[in-house]
Amino acid sequence: MNPKVYALIACLLFLNLAGAQNLLENDLQNWNVGGMPIDGFNHRATSSENSIISSTNPFGELKSIWLASPDADYNADGGWNSDTHNIDHTKDYRFSVWIKKTNSDDGITYFGCWSTDNILRLDGSLHENPYFWFGDLPSLNKWYLLVGYVRGSGYSGSGGSTDGGIYDPTTGQQVVTGTDYKFKNGTADVIHRAYLFYDLTTADKQYFYAPRLEQVNAQIPSIQDLMTAPSNGNLLAEDLQNWSVGGMPVDGFSFRGNGSENSLIDATDPFGESSVIWRAEPSGNGGGDGGFYSSYKNIDHSQKYRFTVWMRKTNSNEGTSYFGLWSDNNITKIDGTLKNNPYFWLGDLPSLNKWYLLVGYVHGSGATVTEHDGGIYDPATGQEVQSITDYKFKSGTPNVFHRAFLYNDTNTNDEQYFFAPRIELINGTEPTIAELLGSQNNGGTVNRLVFVFDTAGNQTIRKIPSQTTTLKARLPQEPLDPEAPLLPEEDSLLANNVIIYPNPTAGDLAMEWSQEFNGQIKDIVVTDMGNKVIKVSHDQGAAKVDLTNYPSGIYLVSFKLTDGSTVIKKIIKK
Repeated sequence: MNPKVYALIACLLFLNLAGAQNLLENDLQNWNVGGMPIDGFNHRATSSENSIISSTNPFGELKSIWLASPDADYNADGGWNSDTHNIDHTKDYRFSVWIKKTNSDDGITYFGCWSTDNILRLDGSLHENPYFWFGDLPSLNKWYLLVGYVRGSGYSGSGGSTDGGIYDPTTGQQVVTGTDYKFKNGTADVIHRAYLFYDLTTADKQYFYAPRLEQVNAQIPSIQDLMTAPSNGNLLAEDLQNWSVGGMPVDGFSFRGNGSENSLIDATDPFGESSVIWRAEPSGNGGGDGGFYSSYKNIDHSQKYRFTVWMRKTNSNEGTSYFGLWSDNNITKIDGTLKNNPYFWLGDLPSLNKWYLLVGYVHGSGATVTEHDGGIYDPATGQEVQSITDYKFKSGTPNVFHRAFLYNDTNTNDEQYFFAPRIELINGTEPTIAELLGSQNNGGTVNRLVFVFDTAGNQTIRKIPSQTTTLKARLPQEPLDPEAPLLPEEDSLLANNVIIYPNPTAGDLAMEWSQEFNGQIKDIVVTDMGNKVIKVSHDQGAAKVDLTNYPSGIYLVSFKLTDGSTVIKKIIKK
């Protein structure tokens, strides 16, 4: 197929997925890098706790991401209520958003909807403060897709949906079930909302991406569609989803050197964000010391392609860095002579301990080329600091792969890092170099830009939190005004005095509190993250529950009080 036709089809498919059904799409155009306010989204908590940044989305693309940064006050810590959007109350609607939490499990993540006195449980009873889900995401430092449904007012079922819940993009599976609702007859509009609340750890961050609100019909993208990486021009995009923290091998990439010299780690990317980075650590034996070959990617030999990768070297300039490509005896110099081992560049980066963007071009087989376009770029200035070599495809070349290495480094204290490799057709829709760099120099100050179509190259991190902090919170029982505080901000004396141990627990769990609170406690229940309820019997000042036969994970202990409020404690079942 002609590459231009293919690009047009891909673009149309992407636009259909991105915006054709999404009632929030027009307002999402306002997610420009910077602070608040954002038209169409009413931020929760202070402006300083909310910002739009340029960061990597669940597919490794550089996109505009909503960042919540808690300030240690015991209240709202970021997120939004969308503007109201008109709906047909007889139809089903799907709400979704991508969320990632980093650093710790302090605080609570919320995902819900709102329409004043118009959201019902599936049994028809009014729910005054509807959340599809709240709690801790299954793992830190990993994107999850959260999905919730509000059924049409005529829905007559009483059970939950098999679709609403939390989805893991690595496996494509639902890992936590959520709660569905239905519209009250006559409901005219609804809002989308997603928050971080009650997080006292200022090092924590919560990221939100791509909120959607859409009517369920034949044109709606499937959940699998929402979790599938759009190629957006990068031929490596699908394989880059396999970059998750850990060792080798990685599907779609062959490592250079031995397995112990290569790993994927959680580190700071060129844009100052936490990402998955490929690390080379030389063993001291010389030869290959880390790096990768991509798998072969089909190309049109008559067209021009761009190859890029970010690199950073630390400690010393021992060894040699390489950046190149390969296609068996199919790459020529720009004068047409065969190049048996094509590298765009090899040598030492201009400075140690600094990220550089390396850019190389392979021109179409029929091109007449006299100048080299490739180069090494410094993101601090946005300028090319070193030119590098271009090549051409030999006529009939069917495929090509990307490669980047560290070689012949005998200094075991050295490390080299690789980030966001790309191969893309040059057809006018690819991101500019300035967009790939992710910053512009403005009087010496580096500012973030907004990139709508850029694709970078990392998948989010698979890391299990080493520990989870105990928290306290009160869930709202009164009708919620979306502009008012979500939760009461005052501390609860009970929350400060109840003791739950051991935490984490292998099974038996004991609870104790001062006798003075006996008259305040109406019920105690334990729920898992799927809202499955375990009733707890309690006596004067104490209660016990046995979780031995329940699965490992995070549980919430809810103390339902006589004043209608609820105090929550979080526990871990080992």
